[in-house]
Order: sequence, then C-alpha cells, then structure tokens
Amino acid sequence: MPKVSEQYRQNRRRAMVDAATECFLAEGYRGASMHEVIAATGLSAGAIYNHFPGGKSELVLACATTALDQVFELAQQRVTQPFDPEQWLVGVLESLAAEPRLARLLLITWGEAAVETHVQGALGVHLEAVRSLISDQFAAWAVA
Repeated sequence: MPKVSEQYRQNRRRAMVDAATECFLAEGYRGASMHEVIAATGLSAGAIYNHFPGGKSELVLACATTALDQVFELAQQRVTQPFDPEQWLVGVLESLAAEPRLARLLLITWGEAAVETHVQGALGVHLEAVRSLISDQFAAWAVA
C-alpha cells in the first residue's frame, strides 16, 4: 500500500472537519449523526475512524477547536497600533457578524461546552488565549 504524505493526511482531515461542520451547523453537535457526517464526507466509515478514532466526540472537538481558532485569528487581526479598545471590540464583533456560519458554530460550541468536558477544556484554552491577547493590548494601551 503506498504511503501518503503528511500534507495529504492533513488535507483529508481538514475536509472531514469541514463536512462535519456543515452537518453540525444544520443539526447541532448532538443532532447530527455519524451516519450523516460520513455521508457528507463521501468517504467510508473506516476512513473517518482512521482519522478520528474517537468517533463523533473527537470530530466535535476538532470542529469546535477549528471554530475557536478562527475566532482567535479574528481577534488578533483586529489588533492595530496604536491600540484602540473600542475600535478593536467593534472590529471583532463586525468580523463575527460578517461570518454568520462561524458565529453560529461558536454559539453551538458554547452550548456543547456546558455538557461536554472535552469541549469545555478546548474552550477554556481558547478563552485564556483571548484573555491574554486582550490583557497585553489593554495593558500597553493603559500605559500609553
């Protein structure tokens, strides 16, 4: 059997997360079944479980982490120098408003974090990163 590159594996995994995200956006994390996710990917169940041995819970975590990473990137992109807190906050909210799919996935993720500890953990890590970004920027702004 020919070996595949790590880039190929990452691209395949990303495509699976994208397909699962569409299912989760339509049905929620709890409402979408693995059967629906597998059908949406167009791949076999074995291919999915090869990349996500933990099944649906691992896919949920991957989708949630991807959404949270995107929100953090939006927050980072809106940082300007000199830092203006009001401009930053409005910019982040406008960016989220311009990405309704991301905003919906973020809300679904917040809801899932209330009942799933692995999603809660991922959310906590991302919240700490956003908190740190804000703290650093606000501290420098306050000193200036």
